[in-house]
Amino acid sequence: MVYILQLLPTYLLHFTYGISLGYPSILEPQLKNAPEEGLILDSASEGLVVSLDYGSTIVMSMVAGQLQSKFGPLRTTLSSCIPIFLAWISMASASNMAAVYCSRFLVGLGNGILLSSVYSVEISSADKRGAVVMVELTFRCLGIISVSLLGTLLEWKAIALLVSPVPIFIIIYGAFLPESPLFDKQTGAGRRNSEDTEWEPLVKYGSGKKNSKGCSWLEMFRMRDVWFPFLLCVLNLVGQQAGGMKIIQGFQVEIFSDVYSNHSGSGIPLEGAHPMNTSFDFRASVFLGVVRLVAALLTALYINKLGRRTIYLVSALLTVILEIMFCVMLYLNIGLTYKYAPLAVISVLTFCVQIGPESFPNLLSSEIFPNHSRSKCKGILRAVSSIFSFAVLTCFPTIKTSLGLDGTYFLLALVLLLTLPPTYLYLPEAKDVDLNSVSQFYLPKASQFYTNLTPNESSLTLPTAGESKARIAMLCNSFGWTGDCLCTNTRALLAEGLLW
Repeated sequence: MVYILQLLPTYLLHFTYGISLGYPSILEPQLKNAPEEGLILDSASEGLVVSLDYGSTIVMSMVAGQLQSKFGPLRTTLSSCIPIFLAWISMASASNMAAVYCSRFLVGLGNGILLSSVYSVEISSADKRGAVVMVELTFRCLGIISVSLLGTLLEWKAIALLVSPVPIFIIIYGAFLPESPLFDKQTGAGRRNSEDTEWEPLVKYGSGKKNSKGCSWLEMFRMRDVWFPFLLCVLNLVGQQAGGMKIIQGFQVEIFSDVYSNHSGSGIPLEGAHPMNTSFDFRASVFLGVVRLVAALLTALYINKLGRRTIYLVSALLTVILEIMFCVMLYLNIGLTYKYAPLAVISVLTFCVQIGPESFPNLLSSEIFPNHSRSKCKGILRAVSSIFSFAVLTCFPTIKTSLGLDGTYFLLALVLLLTLPPTYLYLPEAKDVDLNSVSQFYLPKASQFYTNLTPNESSLTLPTAGESKARIAMLCNSFGWTGDCLCTNTRALLAEGLLW
């Protein structure tokens, strides 16, 4: 309950983010069916409405990390309420396309701050961190479902007006919450009990710096505990795009049109084919939103019981298999005979992608960087993710025309498969590991003693109890699918190292 109360602003912001994701799917059809004076939606305007927020998200994400280092994760996150509120007010009072563009630009600024936030992971204990991040995704899915349902009852301006008070409530509520303990410790604002080592930085590990306030970007990325996880996260973002969730979300109508059309992709159903209609598209959209919600809830429930890499590997492999199955169904025109077979495959595909490739980049970028660079690196990775999404959504129609929808999904499956071996082999398993200890993941391989086996060796420096506990958790995570406890009953870890 304490986590829910403290994280309520973050969760509500992710709810509004989900609404902003699904809002164009409501806005564009309503403008096309009932155009207003000054609000004429042509093909160019349609593209801007969908993609303009990605551009502003890229810009804001680049500076959001620096803002968190200077002002704190909570204050920076709450500042996203200002552009989000202005965005929905602009949309509710829009009388021309310029106001609509302004709204989409502003909501992208707010989303850029929100998606770069590290507040939720920094206030969570090691054993709750994974579930806390995954609950954010459930609120995002609830937002997508809510806007789809509201679109059948209200017009687009009424929906915008209905959402606009939410950011005001969030910023007022959040003003009474405490700042991140890690930020308070780094800035000297907090006070630590002498017996409490939970927030003590392990200066001897990693970069050898407590923080990077006086460290340039170039110097930061020369640190082993920064550039190595950064490359892994970029690879993970490539796998996220290859999962195809953004494509399904952005081109759902076109995809179903191809599924229920002849193989030439002309969009003309063959004789005896099941006709598609708006009602079916709406039901499919809501159903896929519910599938994503269930997947996010299940992930939040079991992520503390299973290893991160295990969940990711299994869900990603199933995604590859399902993408290939979808290719075969498209090639054989199975949708023309069995109407619900493609929908079933896409639903299971959406379920698997939501569990692993779509969700894990956000979690990993929040927990495998050391304290001194976490907010900055997550901001940059959020910008990289937005660039990837923009590129994929822009290039998809061209690639689909060249390779066909079946060839495109085969290419996505191949790319995702190629990202799995390095991800599984080199990605640190951060389950139950304290954030202050993540730099130990990237230490060069060397022998390390945890007990003085040679009493006469006075020069031997042993880790503290807190350091040993954190390292043992990392070693346990390396054994088995869920992490096997090595130190039970009378067993204790004496040393680790390489055998020659």
